[in-house]
Amino acid sequence: MDQTKNDDVAVKSWYKTASSFAKDYNLNAYPTMLFFTPSGEVATKEVGYKDAGTFITTARNSKDPSKQYYVLLKNYKKGKLDDAAKRSLINTANQLGDTANYHALRTSYFVYLHALPKEKLYTKENIEFIAGIIGSRRHVVIDMFYPDGSIVDKVMKKEGYAKNVTDQVIMKEKIAPVFNAGIEAKIEPDWNMLYNSIAKDYNDEYADRNILEGKILWYGNVHFDGLKLASSLNDKMEKYGSDTTKRGDDFKLNNYANWIWEHVGTSEKLSNEIITELKRVSVWMEGVVRRGGSDTTYYHTDYWHKYIDTYANLLHKVGRTEEAIKWEEFALLKAKEFDAGKGDLEYYEGCINKMKKKEPTWPIETK
Repeated sequence: MDQTKNDDVAVKSWYKTASSFAKDYNLNAYPTMLFFTPSGEVATKEVGYKDAGTFITTARNSKDPSKQYYVLLKNYKKGKLDDAAKRSLINTANQLGDTANYHALRTSYFVYLHALPKEKLYTKENIEFIAGIIGSRRHVVIDMFYPDGSIVDKVMKKEGYAKNVTDQVIMKEKIAPVFNAGIEAKIEPDWNMLYNSIAKDYNDEYADRNILEGKILWYGNVHFDGLKLASSLNDKMEKYGSDTTKRGDDFKLNNYANWIWEHVGTSEKLSNEIITELKRVSVWMEGVVRRGGSDTTYYHTDYWHKYIDTYANLLHKVGRTEEAIKWEEFALLKAKEFDAGKGDLEYYEGCINKMKKKEPTWPIETK
């Protein structure tokens, strides 16, 4: 499925077939498992690693006609599927890249759900399903989440759940198309125009928050600009914070902070503007470190010492070196406690030595 310059004749002979498979069955991630019926129809498609038990169950289900995609599709059109089977069918259509049926099924199911009485509509299963596939302001179920998503938040037992789903819709419908056009044309999005478009359909708060998120993605992943990334990220954190209940969010924040520390200001003497932004980063990184200390998942053992290291290096870069040394020594202590790799230990020791000598720990650009 992949191609390299060292492929021999035998491998190259499969290029056409591989390309055809990728196109016909919407293969965009590996591993992807396709199970076919004897007549050549796709019975089941699964994406991503599966442990042995899950894989065997998937294979077994693929032989069951009542669970095969095209059988389910026919039964849906005959009105013979329950809600759980309908949700499974819609997800499978999306996985298979069956765009026509996916959009038709989704729209039909949204209309059906919206007609349900509230006690049947507002269930955890329905909310999670809708949140996973809703992608437009035009979908009738959007009013579950915007402008008043309080019932959703109550059912999901999470404040801000509805707001996050609405943000997700805005990213899909408003920001992603502009991004794609900008990437292709190599032109930065018109943030003011995008802001006005979002504010018109939602409100100023949604526009402001999502524009900041858009800038973070643009300056951090498309057109790298460390200072603008830091400024946008700092504004978002100060105004809206982060979802501290979302696993992996602090891991992502640490990656951003570490990248900013490394790339914003690559000389020994830093401008006031750079120092200001780095200080702002250090404020919310303190929260990342604090939460990492009470995390009960593998993020605590595998990454907490890395969070501490990022925080220590930020403090050193903005001139708070005495504090930085203490935090870096703490990072080294925790790394040893959690059996971190030799490379991490040596790196932390090196940072401590540089800090004590008042030397930069960040990369210095040589002219």
